[in-house]
Amino acid sequence: MDSRIFLVVVVAASIDALMHCLVKRSKDPFTLSLLVGMMGGVLGLMILPFSGLPERQSYPWLMASVAFGCLYWIFLGWAYQSNLLALVFPVARGTAILLITAGAILILREPLSVPGILAASGVVTGLIVVSVSAAQTAFRLIALVPALAVAAAIAGFRLADAGGIRVAGTVAGYCALIYIGNAIGVTLYAAWCHRARLQTLDRAALGQAIGLAAMSIGVYMTLLFALSQEHVAVVAVLAGSSIVFVSVFAKYLVLERPRPGHIAGVAMVACGVAFLKLAQ
Repeated sequence: MDSRIFLVVVVAASIDALMHCLVKRSKDPFTLSLLVGMMGGVLGLMILPFSGLPERQSYPWLMASVAFGCLYWIFLGWAYQSNLLALVFPVARGTAILLITAGAILILREPLSVPGILAASGVVTGLIVVSVSAAQTAFRLIALVPALAVAAAIAGFRLADAGGIRVAGTVAGYCALIYIGNAIGVTLYAAWCHRARLQTLDRAALGQAIGLAAMSIGVYMTLLFALSQEHVAVVAVLAGSSIVFVSVFAKYLVLERPRPGHIAGVAMVACGVAFLKLAQ
């Protein structure tokens, strides 16, 4: 594996972890998540004149990615509204890795190598350990529903992006169109179902949403670049390293103290990611 790909994905994972912690610590994670999705479209419109449009053969993949992306922003806020970050995040990411690995084989015809399978197994096992540790603190079966919905959305747009970015011709243009499409879908949903909640937000929330949207676009564009160079499941496994950073940020930003099992699971994830780098 190219060391540059490894490094940029891990850095993107750390930024993604910070973004999730900031959404979770807000007073209204659900509404803020919708607003971030909407502001992403504004930033996408600013990028598009400089990036140009992607190739037409990428559009079916792009439209599929937009559909899953809209669901992601809706499900994300729902998941964080009343559930622990330490439960939602590892369940969503671990399940997404499994779905992406299966989808890579069935849809993209990209089977993982043996070292890749071992690394993915280590990362997913670590995420399961983290999830079980969090469930011992506060577990309700219904809490798994939004987390699994987030996982399905992540797997959907990641697989679609793996197919689309390789024929798009431009990472920035492809990313910009995705965020514009997401913003249209999320805005229509929010206006129809949650207009009153959006009207309660102040300028500070708007500024926070713009900052989070910028972080999200930066992470997404980085992962698109990685997808254009690497196996989609490998990128998903590397992105799973975000749980390591979430554990650090959550302690100080969300005030969720890690349990011993949580720390052990995070260590397993870190070992799985390190093994992937060394073995590929």
